[in-house]
Amino acid sequence: MVQSVLIYGAGSIGSLFAGRLCKSGVSISLVGREPHVSVCNTSGITIHNLEKKKSQNSCPTSAAPTISELQQDIDLNPDIIIVSCKAYDNEYTAMDLKSLVNKNKSIKIVLLQNGVGNEEVFYEYYDPEIIYRIITSEGALLTSPGNVLHGGQGKSFIGHPLKNVKDNLMKEVASLLTDVGIQTTATDQINKEIWTKCLINSPINPIATLNNVRNGELLKQPSLKNLVIKVVEEIINVFKIRNITISNNDPLDTVFSVVKNTSENKCSMLQDIERGRQTEIDFLNGRIVREASLGKIDAPFNFNLYNQVKQLEIRPSFSK
Repeated sequence: MVQSVLIYGAGSIGSLFAGRLCKSGVSISLVGREPHVSVCNTSGITIHNLEKKKSQNSCPTSAAPTISELQQDIDLNPDIIIVSCKAYDNEYTAMDLKSLVNKNKSIKIVLLQNGVGNEEVFYEYYDPEIIYRIITSEGALLTSPGNVLHGGQGKSFIGHPLKNVKDNLMKEVASLLTDVGIQTTATDQINKEIWTKCLINSPINPIATLNNVRNGELLKQPSLKNLVIKVVEEIINVFKIRNITISNNDPLDTVFSVVKNTSENKCSMLQDIERGRQTEIDFLNGRIVREASLGKIDAPFNFNLYNQVKQLEIRPSFSK
């Protein structure tokens, strides 16, 4: 039974999950950046619901910038570690978690991240049996320390990348999250959900980022909507060549549905650029371009988006 959860990476989505889970009665601890974690310690996390125009205050949590600092305050022995840092930090994260996993061999690691193949780094350090994935289309924005804007309701899935079964952990976590307002399904086809999320993020995130707009503008502006269509069509072609299956029979409708449901959300990639941080473009359009190359076909729209975002990453003066 899950009684204690460590969320490693208290950014926008990690803080949304933490704030919700605080209402479950499960012990929640956080590793994240200052001054956010200090506010979480004293006042908890306030989730502002954009649609219902009301706020939810969570109980204060045990939070610190590092695992070692967290261990000074509490006896840190989680049943589950939810990793919600950026995918490019997974190498460091995998090494940083070793002391906890070595201490408790029953710990499970659940990756709450965008991108394809994120779990592969963790396989180098841990038994693949303990590594799970959560894929979510919830929209969130960390507006200030301790405050998260819930920018759009979505669906979440938990599964194991190497096992086509629904085990008890998946079912328990799915139930736990659903009970606190994050609709989550245990699935034996998580890889389909991972690729589906890649298909969704690969047009939305870079196009919204390069045009410095919230998601809804991708439907409002005809030129942006047309570009979304071109990118999705290209990805579908790559998937066919590479025999990659997804969980939806109407990919374009799925993308537009997510855009509509998260219309006021500022995508995570745009948030990263505004904060002068690296993005996850390598795990999205970069992965699509790689698959296209393996299939010996071109993917010019995805290639161009990839290159343009990489250029933005080295421009700290990007206008907010």
